[in-house]
Amino acid sequence: MREEIDLLEDVGFPASLNSLKHLLSHNLMNHLSYAVVVPTLNAEKYLPSLLSFLDIHNSYFITSSSRDSTQEILFNGGWNIFPIDQKDFNHGGTRNLSIKLCDHDFVIFMTQDALPKDQTLFTELLKPFADPTVAATYAKQLPRKEAGTLEQIDRNFKYPDKTIIQSNETLESLGSATYFLSNSCAAYRMSIFRKLGGFTDTEIMGEDATYAYQLIRNGYKIVYTPSAQVYHSHNYSLRQNFKRYFDTGVYRSTSELAKSDIGKKDMGQGSRYLKYCIRELINRKEYLLLINLFANTSASFLGYSLGKKHTLIPISIKKKLSMHSYYWTNPRTK
Repeated sequence: MREEIDLLEDVGFPASLNSLKHLLSHNLMNHLSYAVVVPTLNAEKYLPSLLSFLDIHNSYFITSSSRDSTQEILFNGGWNIFPIDQKDFNHGGTRNLSIKLCDHDFVIFMTQDALPKDQTLFTELLKPFADPTVAATYAKQLPRKEAGTLEQIDRNFKYPDKTIIQSNETLESLGSATYFLSNSCAAYRMSIFRKLGGFTDTEIMGEDATYAYQLIRNGYKIVYTPSAQVYHSHNYSLRQNFKRYFDTGVYRSTSELAKSDIGKKDMGQGSRYLKYCIRELINRKEYLLLINLFANTSASFLGYSLGKKHTLIPISIKKKLSMHSYYWTNPRTK
């Protein structure tokens, strides 16, 4: 089937027969396999709902020193488990190791707290791969029912209803958002993943964004697929927001993406995001939440600023400021 598609392209396939080429591509997709990989830590409260959407034969769980019954639930259920020590966990490196467990055409990475909206999630995530230049896709993240107003607004801003095809051609219109990709629920074409060496294993977070940068730089496409949907949101406290953005600052000061020309010009959507939040709160007449927004923004900015200056801070202090404190004792950390 792959040879048939290549032949059509080589001989200059007539535009009037493009529908046949599209059909061949989709038939090709029906013969390809995928795996789902989920890193876990103290995930017992999420597993009952998540497992109901997964196939035991193609799902793999990375377990890292959970203190609850996560490993027991997975082991007793016969699920595929890859145990590691929490101190050895790294967002990129651990996911790279998990690839050795599965021999599939595509791998879908999810986080333990991302719950599929329905059974169509994986089918919808894989559809864009009918285009051989698509290297990754990612899902729309919906706010959980317990999500606060600010988190609902956050999800709506970051995950719109329109499909977005990210490529070199969108750099001017989207800026650094061209490199957006979220491993909370994202699918990867393994042939390209292995060719490019997978995720970086030296960064505190953002392995998905750095890989997205590599994809775009090498001429591939990333497709945001809003028809694939998961419930995934966080009601972070001020302290948690500070820690999260401290780590973001660390990432932005060290990553290859942050050092790129477009990264220097536009690492994030900053002012657009803040204006959107203010407008939404006013439209909803949630005026008191403007105070919460200001407080969250201040905590985030302070954490981010300190993170960018992390080289001036002793490791013992960084462990307290960071959401990923284990990172600072990892041998890969510089």
